[in-house]
Amino acid sequence: MSKSGKKGNKPQQNSKKIEEKIDKDLEEKVDEAVDTDVSEDIEPEVTYELDIEVDEAETESEAEVNDDAEDEEPEVPEEEEESEPAGEKASEVKKDKTLDADDKFRALPFTEKCKRDPVIPVSILLAFVAVIVGVVYFILPVITTPSMGITLEDFRAAFDNSEIAQYQIYNGHDIGFRTPPYVNPNEKPSLLGDKSTISVSAMYADFFDGPMSFVNGAGIEGAARKSDGKLSYARVYVQYDPKNDPDSIRFSTVWILFANTLETLYPELDFYSAMNLAADKFGEASTSDLRFYVKGDYAFRLVCLIANDGQKYVVIDVVPRSTVKKDMIREDLDVTMPAATTAISETSAASETAPAST
Repeated sequence: MSKSGKKGNKPQQNSKKIEEKIDKDLEEKVDEAVDTDVSEDIEPEVTYELDIEVDEAETESEAEVNDDAEDEEPEVPEEEEESEPAGEKASEVKKDKTLDADDKFRALPFTEKCKRDPVIPVSILLAFVAVIVGVVYFILPVITTPSMGITLEDFRAAFDNSEIAQYQIYNGHDIGFRTPPYVNPNEKPSLLGDKSTISVSAMYADFFDGPMSFVNGAGIEGAARKSDGKLSYARVYVQYDPKNDPDSIRFSTVWILFANTLETLYPELDFYSAMNLAADKFGEASTSDLRFYVKGDYAFRLVCLIANDGQKYVVIDVVPRSTVKKDMIREDLDVTMPAATTAISETSAASETAPAST
């Protein structure tokens, strides 16, 4: 029998013994009391002695129980071993395996990596295509299509708001132009034709051509890069026949438009300096000499020609200076041009009195 069984039986056996002993003692006391005829004194004495004997029996029983409890070794619950969940262990194992696989993959030669992971060559191919597209769209236009550094809107705003243009408006002659429409260069080619010194591809540039607002027979044409809208060239043109009307009002119109173009390109020129420079270079115009004057970032020239419609024009051709070769430079105005001076009285008078249109 186990100790736990002993613990459960001993108190019961002791209690029985105590009860038998108490019953026995009680019977003896009662018999003595009957014999002596002093029954009135028996109950208190018996009760008292019974209480003492019961207490002593209980004490002995508790002592025996305590002795048994001391003899029995306390059962200590075994501590449960701390263990990680199976899922975490599995994830750590998987992570370790992944890291080992990554290290091994990094150690492989590049060609072997491409064989094992087809995403690598595909990504490289896509990146290469993106670079090619970027070069075609952004870099090639810059390389193949020159720029004057200003947009058509910038040019128009400066042309319409210069001192000369404002003075003409004050006198009732508007020489400005509105933003011209874009055209197909194959359907409406440039007036210069084969006299043009700059070639621009329609793949990278937009072409425009439109008349002046209130000047008959005059207009502006040019090309602007598609990538940033910067002008590749600009040409202000006006009808003029020097043989039939060399001193007519048409001469004044060409002069004023030329001066206004110069003031648009070079804001540092004041009204009189621009008019003097235009008059000077207009006097040097020749059908045989098509070279450029260069100043700052621009190059310009006057080209006299007969268009396909039989009309005679003077074209003020403006291009980036960087596109003009050395043998195409007629004069470097940064070196030869004197400081700004006042206009000659005759030219001032002509600019004030000559109308800008016919």
